[in-house]
Amino acid sequence: LSSPSLLLNIGEIEFLSIYSLASQRKFRSRNFIAKPKKIPAVSPSGWVTKEDPVKEKKNQVERERRWELAMYREELKKMLPSIREMEKVPTVLVIGAARDHCVKIQMELNELEVTKKMEETRKEDLSWKLARLQYHMT
Repeated sequence: LSSPSLLLNIGEIEFLSIYSLASQRKFRSRNFIAKPKKIPAVSPSGWVTKEDPVKEKKNQVERERRWELAMYREELKKMLPSIREMEKVPTVLVIGAARDHCVKIQMELNELEVTKKMEETRKEDLSWKLARLQYHMT
C-alpha cells in the first residue's frame, strides 16, 4: 500500500491543480467561484411554488419599473385636457394626445412670438410719432 505522505484527498488535489494553473498563467479567483445550484421549491402536487431568488428579484424590479411607468402615465394623463376625464386610456392614446397637445402649444407659442414682434414694432412706430408730435408742438 501507499505511504500516508503520498495519499492526497480530493481537496488537496483541487488545490494543487489550481496552484499549478496560477503558476502557469495569471490566476483570477473569480473564475473559480462556485455558483449556487438552482433548486426550485416544489409543492406536493408537483407545481413549482417559488422561483430562485435571483429570478424573483428580477421580477420584483420589473414590477416596480412597470408601477413607476404607470404612475408617470397617470400624471401625464391628468395634464392633458382632451383625455383627463376618461377612465381607462391606453398608453398609445396618452402618448398621442401628449404629442398633439405639445404641437398645439408650440403653434400657440409661435403665434404669440409673432404677435409680440408686431407689437414691439408698433410700439417703436408710436414712440417715434409721439416724439415728432412733441417736437412740433414746442
